[in-house]
Amino acid sequence: MLGIRTALFATALVAMAASAGAASPYINCPAARTPDERAVCRSTALIQRDAEMSTLYRVLKGLVGMGQRGALQDEQSDWLRARRECGASFRCLRDHYDDRIAELDGYLE
Repeated sequence: MLGIRTALFATALVAMAASAGAASPYINCPAARTPDERAVCRSTALIQRDAEMSTLYRVLKGLVGMGQRGALQDEQSDWLRARRECGASFRCLRDHYDDRIAELDGYLE
């Protein structure tokens, strides 16, 4: 399954680069206002996780059926609220990203 995930991820990155000029993270760092967004933007490790998570989310949103898409969007909203609760804590943010990436990977399996 790792090969399928890697292929989907690479395909998504190429498609986003072609359509947007570059694969950009979900967080708009110049407009970051909340402590969690600012902390992510200050950390290369977190911004990479943000890019991976957002890419997986966008790919999955296009692959799943309508009923599952609504659930996926609700989960993402819940996850964003939980991320905000981390504030500027690197460890909390890292753990939240790692958990969400693992959840999204589960959809691919």
